[in-house]
Amino acid sequence: MMPSENRQPRQPQRASALSQALKAFAEQECADAGGTYDVAIEDDSVRCGERGQYRLRVANTLAQRLRAWRLTYEVYQSKGYARADAQGLWFGPYDAHPETITLLAETDGVPTATMSLVFDSPRRLPADELYGEEIEAFRARGRTLCELVSLVSLEEGLQGAELMKYLFKLAYIAAHHLEGASDLFITVNPRHAPFYERLLLFARLGHEVPCPKVNDAPAVLLHMDLVAAWNLYRERFDGKPPARNLYRFFLYKACELRAWLSAQRRPLDVAELDRDHPALGRRLRRVALAEVQS
Repeated sequence: MMPSENRQPRQPQRASALSQALKAFAEQECADAGGTYDVAIEDDSVRCGERGQYRLRVANTLAQRLRAWRLTYEVYQSKGYARADAQGLWFGPYDAHPETITLLAETDGVPTATMSLVFDSPRRLPADELYGEEIEAFRARGRTLCELVSLVSLEEGLQGAELMKYLFKLAYIAAHHLEGASDLFITVNPRHAPFYERLLLFARLGHEVPCPKVNDAPAVLLHMDLVAAWNLYRERFDGKPPARNLYRFFLYKACELRAWLSAQRRPLDVAELDRDHPALGRRLRRVALAEVQS
């Protein structure tokens, strides 16, 4: 594990804005070759600036994936998005795609947040079910597409927003720097869209529609041009204080995290799933078959 730097009093006359930003990030992020990416998030709502300690990982074992699928189901069910399920898991055929990356955040060993990154394939993307025409237009231009799915968090407010920002940083690096994706899509409830538009600079692409997968809750399609995102983030955020400088935030340790993500990434072991959880294996195949036939 890389050592963290101690926080130093701000010295505006001696330290550049860049060095201040990188120092602030250095004590909050630490990639561990053993498998986790550790972050400390300050909660401004708590006196004395207490920090939430989170361990972010690529869910690369069946047990870790099951924890992510269970967390997603529990959050979706609490919001009325998921129907009752005896196994208490939320997953789809895209989870068996070798390229899919699932990120999982934990605190004190308890799953706290998760998201999955799905890459385009002959089966297309999950969002094609609702927004096939909009997404097909990008394929026709030769673009390389991916989608964020199953984003959930138990954290709320500032803490939740900051945690999702770290997960999105990993997803961005995996999408653009590992796979060379040019375009990222996500479908969200319209009331959550302003967070992605304001903070992460997604653009609204599709009109609002009911989504059958989440009990017909409303959904809207958002899009990010990953090629143009770097300049867009620089124009919007560079020069702002460290806590609000997303340009420097995404820049910091990007090469290190790319290598870490590459080393941690592993496809779902379907044979292990069949051996240890045969009912889940059969269910995954039924879902995949239904997708092909639809």
